[in-house]
Amino acid sequence: MRTTDLDDQKQEAAFYYQNNSGFYGVEAAQQNGGTSVRLLERGSVVLLHRHLLISRWLNDSFGVVEVPNAKGVPVYVNNQVP
Repeated sequence: MRTTDLDDQKQEAAFYYQNNSGFYGVEAAQQNGGTSVRLLERGSVVLLHRHLLISRWLNDSFGVVEVPNAKGVPVYVNNQVP
C-alpha cells in the first residue's frame, strides 16, 4: 500500500500470492476520482498423455514423473526436492 498527498492525491494497494499452481495478484489504484483494478495470473496448463497438469509458468523445459501405485515418491530437481 502507498499513498501520496502532493498535488495529485493517489492511493495504491496490491496483493500477490504464489503457490505450486501459479502466481496471482490484485492491484488497485485511485487518482483524481478514478479507480482502476488489475487482476494478474501467470501459470501453465499442460495436456500430456491424457493428463491435464497445472503448474507454475513453464518457460524452458519441464519433466513429468508418474509412478503407478505409489504415493509420496520424492522427485529431485538439481539435487533438491522442490
